Amino acid sequence: MKKLLAYICMITILMSTVVNATEISYKDNTYILETVNKDNNIYIPAAYNTGEKKAEEITINGSKYVSLRELAKINNLSVKWNSRDKSIALSDIGDDFTYKLNGQMPVDKNYVFSPFCIKTALAMLANGAKGETKDEILKAINVENSDEYNKYVQELNKKYAENEKININTASSVWVNDVILSEDINSVFADTVKNCYNGVVEKVSMNEAGEKINNWISEATKGEFKSIALPDKFDMELINTVYFNGEWMNKFSTYGNYEDVFVNADGTKGRAEYMRDYQSDRKYYIDDNTTLVSLDYKDKNFSMYIAMTEDTGFDIDKYIGKMINDKKVNLCIPKFEIDNSIDLSNILMRLGIKKAFMPDADFTNMLDGRYSAVMSMLHGSKIKVAEWGTIAAAYTATATGSLDEPETVDITINRPFTYFVRDNESGEILFMGRCNYLGV
Repeated sequence: MKKLLAYICMITILMSTVVNATEISYKDNTYILETVNKDNNIYIPAAYNTGEKKAEEITINGSKYVSLRELAKINNLSVKWNSRDKSIALSDIGDDFTYKLNGQMPVDKNYVFSPFCIKTALAMLANGAKGETKDEILKAINVENSDEYNKYVQELNKKYAENEKININTASSVWVNDVILSEDINSVFADTVKNCYNGVVEKVSMNEAGEKINNWISEATKGEFKSIALPDKFDMELINTVYFNGEWMNKFSTYGNYEDVFVNADGTKGRAEYMRDYQSDRKYYIDDNTTLVSLDYKDKNFSMYIAMTEDTGFDIDKYIGKMINDKKVNLCIPKFEIDNSIDLSNILMRLGIKKAFMPDADFTNMLDGRYSAVMSMLHGSKIKVAEWGTIAAAYTATATGSLDEPETVDITINRPFTYFVRDNESGEILFMGRCNYLGV
């Protein structure tokens, strides 16, 4: 990144003409760059595409350009657009796995994912790995000790299962190709899956795998996911799921609903159905670039946080302590549903998990004496926010095998926003996403 910035500085000094002059800052440095706006994206000349990690180049008006967002993504940076002075601030995303993942999400569409589901899937997988394969996984998810993290997940799953105010269900399963001998399944790995990850380990024939696995997923997610894409053949298929169904502490009345404009990420205007609420104890935070508000569930240890901000790398943990409830909040938010699936393989490799996807990966702590690699890792997630509360569900499927206002504050969320479903006690973010478009 230092080479990239140095090169930017040099080119900026030499530039005699610009198409659009945009101020871009990174840490204590500020540069005026030539930029081109196209398809809701900002492009800079391909001359800035330096370093080991390069973004895809495109031709605009006969010249080569690269997407600034794509370049920032592969260099683990967030992009924050200041609409007042039309400037851009780049900042390091940091080492938190949740925000590293979020930095890899699309910028031109709505999305949702479960950081908790993906992290626990990788932590469970790490129990079956050895050497460099295991080290890369643990480093990426910021876990120093597998045994300690296994106990943490076990306690968290127990807490969620015992919650009587919110329906949270976490479950795991490992499906083993029936051609593999039972004695080849590592007993320590199997016991860890069962005891710490609320899991089951079962052998299955390839003819029955699709039906059995999909039936299990449908039950674990209360029918939110009835089927997922599965490979024709695998050594083991590891599934992790999270289901969340929580009612608001104070439900919205449908009588207050109204239809109005939502300004989409590309500047177009859609129509959305808004819910309205007026409370004196709702926490919020407002500055020039961010409007943040919380919505508590019946168990106040769980909240949804909605941040109307153009900072795609918005870190909720840095703002929670700044939130206040000194005024009544006249809150208007849109109802929304988002459903998507993500292929995690390339994303995880960009985040440092490489060995697991290579032919010489070592998962012999999962299958004794049998060398397998991760063939695919898929993540599906969905969320529905309505007057009564929130339903959200997610799965991560990992296949292994051989390779080939003064008195009041008015908050209307009518522009793109980032949202979080957060366990306030543990700090775990169960679901996260961004809504860029509505009514289109």
